[in-house]
Amino acid sequence: MGHSDSNPIAKILLTPSKPDICPSHDFDALGFRGKPARAALEWQSPDELAATIGHIKDSALEARSILENVTCDDVRHLPFPHVVIRDCLPPPYFQALASTYPRNETILDYCKTHPHRRFNFIDGEAKPNDRFDVSAFQALEHPGPMPEVWLDFIRYHTSREFFLEVVDVFGEAIRVAYPWLETKLGKPLESLSTGVRFRSDCDISLDCQVGINTPAKSMSSVRRVHTDAGVELFAALLYFRAADDDTPGGDLELFQWKNPRRKRFIGSEADESATELVDTVHYAPNTMVLFLNTQDALHAVTDRAPSPYTRRLVNIIGEVDKSIPRGLFSRPKRKDLDYFRKKLPWLNSRTKR
Repeated sequence: MGHSDSNPIAKILLTPSKPDICPSHDFDALGFRGKPARAALEWQSPDELAATIGHIKDSALEARSILENVTCDDVRHLPFPHVVIRDCLPPPYFQALASTYPRNETILDYCKTHPHRRFNFIDGEAKPNDRFDVSAFQALEHPGPMPEVWLDFIRYHTSREFFLEVVDVFGEAIRVAYPWLETKLGKPLESLSTGVRFRSDCDISLDCQVGINTPAKSMSSVRRVHTDAGVELFAALLYFRAADDDTPGGDLELFQWKNPRRKRFIGSEADESATELVDTVHYAPNTMVLFLNTQDALHAVTDRAPSPYTRRLVNIIGEVDKSIPRGLFSRPKRKDLDYFRKKLPWLNSRTKR
């Protein structure tokens, strides 16, 4: 009979209903290699077990990268270069972040004072089913209500070390999509300078935005088929869906052009009639999607039902807004009848007949 029969802490750790408290892979560094961690814990003395628990608590709060277990072999190239990782972060660390996710009011207060972006407030109230987020520089310069575990997460994911991880994963895909980029910037990807967005003049501006989509009041999508801004090189989304959020919808859809020679945009959005759905990534906690932003990186969010819950997500991006202000690509506009009437006045008399 092991210590677990007399040790209440061991009983908690060994309870099957609490798998997130001590996942087996977290004990590899503690000398439990080659045997299940839970079984090994049964043979620890109370003092040893207390020390193990303390190590788990400390390690759970250390900043971990969303790409620490991702390689270039994980890249899917259709419909555009992207990576999907479920259970992205170690469960104890993800739980540490999820349990301290900034309150909706905190995020909205940051948005109201953002000096570079304008968010949609109507009579002081946040617009339903719309995007609101905290930029990295805001959290780092005014950390007041932001938990330390989140500040560490933001610091790492706006660091040069993180960008080099992105290059390790996406370097080949970047060079295929933008073969001229390194020549334009005069240096290889690995040597590009980085800094925090809105605060640095550098080759790559990094941001780690902790955000929400506000609750929907009617069945609706926060945004349909589009590409991100042309100055964006890459983006990563990490979902923090609340455990009790059973609201239908809010999934990420990946699209492709029906005809690659007929890419059409209406304003900043894609002409959805010219696209077709390829894959869907469910809005699930600890699911991460990383993608290379190009003219083909079409994505959308499915309709979300009315609900009191926000859609919680972190958006991590790298931009060339300072080094290539005109962006990496343009969005060809759909040329409809009104377009041709403006360009070819003689067409007006014919179309009115």
